[in-house]
Formats: sequence, C-alpha cells, structure tokens
Amino acid sequence: NDSAPTTWESGMTTTKVWLPPGDWYEESTGVVHSAKADTGSVLTKAYDISETPVFVRAGAIIPTVPLQDGDTIGVASRQYTDLEFNIYPGATSGSVRVYEDDGNTTAYLTDGFAYLNASYAVSGSDLTFSAKMDTVGSPTDPSVTPTTRSMTLRIKSASAPAKVTVNGVPAAFSPFYRKTSSSTDSWTWCPKEMAVIVRAQEQLSSHDLTIVVTSTSDFANDATALAGIKGHVAHANIAKRSLDLTRKTVGAHDPAADHLKKLASVGTKLSYLAGADDKGASFAAQVKELPQMIKDANSETAGMAPFKENPKRLSYALALLNSVVSV
Repeated sequence: NDSAPTTWESGMTTTKVWLPPGDWYEESTGVVHSAKADTGSVLTKAYDISETPVFVRAGAIIPTVPLQDGDTIGVASRQYTDLEFNIYPGATSGSVRVYEDDGNTTAYLTDGFAYLNASYAVSGSDLTFSAKMDTVGSPTDPSVTPTTRSMTLRIKSASAPAKVTVNGVPAAFSPFYRKTSSSTDSWTWCPKEMAVIVRAQEQLSSHDLTIVVTSTSDFANDATALAGIKGHVAHANIAKRSLDLTRKTVGAHDPAADHLKKLASVGTKLSYLAGADDKGASFAAQVKELPQMIKDANSETAGMAPFKENPKRLSYALALLNSVVSV
C-alpha cells in the first residue's frame, strides 16, 4: 500500500497527579519533580497514550524480580534466584530489606523466612552498593533462600562511569545488556533508561556482594545533566515514528539538519560513547550538547509547513516534544 493513512487521532491526554511532599522521579521521563513540603503539589501534564504516570521517591532503592514473557505464572512461589535493584537520583544513601520464604507453606511462622539487606551510599565520586543476608530467621535454609543467585544494579540518570568493580574485581564494559552464564561481571549504559547497569554474575547467596561505581564527575551533577533526557528522547522517537507515516518527516532529506532524528537516536550514540577509552570525555561532551539538540528538534518540527495528509500528526509531534517537564 503506497498511500499514508488518512485518518488518525492524537494519542495525548492531559491529567492531574497529586504528589506528596518531597522530590519524585517520574519513570516515563526521568524528570525529578519537587512537591511543596507542607501540602504536596498537583502536577498537570500531558501524557502519550503509551505512558502511565508513575512516580518514585527520589533517592529510593527498589528491588524487583525480572520477568520473562510467557513465564509469569507462579513467580510468587519461586525463590529469588535473580534480583534487580534500582537506584533513583536524589539522595546520597538509601536502603531496603527483601523478605524471602519458601513461597508455599506457613513455615514462616516458625523462623522459616529470611531477609536480604541492600543499601547504597555515595561518597565523592563513588557509589557503593552492598547486599548481604541478615542473620534473623533461616538465611541458610535452602528451602527459604536459593543456594546461588545473580544480582543486577541499575543506577538511573547516571553518566558513563570511569570504573566499575564487583567484589573488588574490575567489571568489563559490554555494549549490550544481556544475561549470560559467564563468570565475568559486566556493566553497560542503557540508552532507554539513561542508566548504568551492572550485572553481577551468579554467586553463593550467603556471600556478601559489593559493587562500586566510580563517576567521572559526581552523581548529583550527572543526574542534573540527564534530568528529563529519557523523556525527550522517548518522545522524539514517538514523534518521528508518527511523522514517518506521512513520508514528510522534518529534516529527513537533509543530513546536515535532521535534528529530530538526531535527538531520537542520541541515546544509542551515548551508549556507544560509554565504552570509549577516554575517561568519559566524549560521553560528557555529548551530554553538554543535549539542551541545544532538544531546542533544535523543537524548532525544526515547529517550522514544518502544515500538510494535508493527517495534519493532526504535526500537532501531535509538537505536543510530544513539549510535554516533557524539566525542573
């Protein structure tokens, strides 16, 4: 079919969200919103139909169990052989306690349970993550905790690090995040999450885990520089994808310009630069260009002449590019 679709409706909608007092990280955009200390604040914002407003307390550390498509039934009764810890910007320390039991019986009533304590602390340019089993309950009971497990650390809104160690051993950079059976620990930079991901390979659950991520500057500055970039890049991708259906995407035939495409693909470029052997210089240089890239993409799209085919696509693209709230 050589013709572009002729009917379409905008996928944007405006909603109000009450935020309790404090700072809150918005999952879909990476923006940190500050709510009033006494009453909280009401955030009025437009969202794409693909987005759900989710806010996380700034500085939180949240454990999750990775899920596989087609294998979600019965997960609650399984042991935590693989855990992920997500660290959000906004604090210099945080901690969490993961509860475990056999998932099937009431043995937890008689010490048939265990706790895994996890925490992080930022000191200078180092972020240190630690995980160790608590002594209460039955931490060595194989029916309660797995004999071995793997852990993954995700540091949101973090620049490419200068160095990563796992239990004192340097972790290798990997251009892609993938789970392997290798005994080599690795780290990567995620272009979608704007996050450093450290994959610590399988070890005995009874052993302590320590991951140290060393920034090329400091984590607070990194978070400020990357605030909202996740949303800008994601919205640029949605806008470009929508305009591509009209075959009149702004800048598509002018490589010297093409600012919308450059913004949509900058996450991938940053992921590549994260592995450069230049102590993060090229990565940092690209991050400095991001504010201008956002302005150029907005100006380029706003300057498009309205077209007859699906005129709402242009207004949709502009709404997407202007709906990421930066603070």
